[in-house]
Amino acid sequence: MKSNLILVLVAMAASSAQATTFGLHLGSVHSPSESYQNNVNPGVYVRTDEGITAGMYHNTLGRVTVYAGATLEYGPFGVMAGVATGYKPKVIDGRTYGQGHTLTPVLAFSLSLPAIATITPKLIFIPAFQKGPAVFHLAIEKRF
Repeated sequence: MKSNLILVLVAMAASSAQATTFGLHLGSVHSPSESYQNNVNPGVYVRTDEGITAGMYHNTLGRVTVYAGATLEYGPFGVMAGVATGYKPKVIDGRTYGQGHTLTPVLAFSLSLPAIATITPKLIFIPAFQKGPAVFHLAIEKRF
């Protein structure tokens, strides 16, 4: 976990000269919903004008996830493709959850809502992948 935090801090520091948007991950709803899922997913991210995106959050399995990717935006719509850590298999109540890889591919679609006092709410949809659920996520961000 400590190495993941260091990785994110280094990535954020390296990109901070170009960073224009900083965000906070808040929470998620999973579909289908399972009792083991953690829907409180606090975290942080940064996105540069060039679309380079990096961040970290507390994931569904109760682990720290570090991710990086590229984001393309058109008006209020966005798509981010990248990789994430933290989803190696985990046994809960005799069932195995997780993707089985050190790095898991990520594809996320987003919709920016109208800003409230310079803070933009963002709805994010992550389609189901392998055995994982689809995820509806809420974040807020501010452009600098």
